[in-house]
Amino acid sequence: MQLLDDLLLEQLNVLVVSVEENGTIDYVGRSVRNILGFEPEELLGYNWTRFSAEKSQSLKQSMLIAKRQLQSNPGINALSFEKKIKTKHGENKWIHWNISRNLDGSFKGIGYDISDRKKA
Repeated sequence: MQLLDDLLLEQLNVLVVSVEENGTIDYVGRSVRNILGFEPEELLGYNWTRFSAEKSQSLKQSMLIAKRQLQSNPGINALSFEKKIKTKHGENKWIHWNISRNLDGSFKGIGYDISDRKKA
């Protein structure tokens, strides 16, 4: 079933990322190849802020705000925001993120490339 899920998400061109509470990437779906040019293995173990096109402080602040909102509002189990991410080749892509916080403090995120919409 996991393989089927991975294939479906890859065909939909959706980024799927799991990030530990400290920001370390522990899972990346295969569609990261098409969207950002990385192999999933290239991102594992790195802090997510490393790939921000903005100053890393900006992404850290966004993650901290999201974390606080999810912790302080039990009724909220997901948040959305848009951030620029650097591709493997140094280009910037706008990604619309939907993230949720797990009970262990980690985050799961689904990202959509909205770069074309941002250019319009």
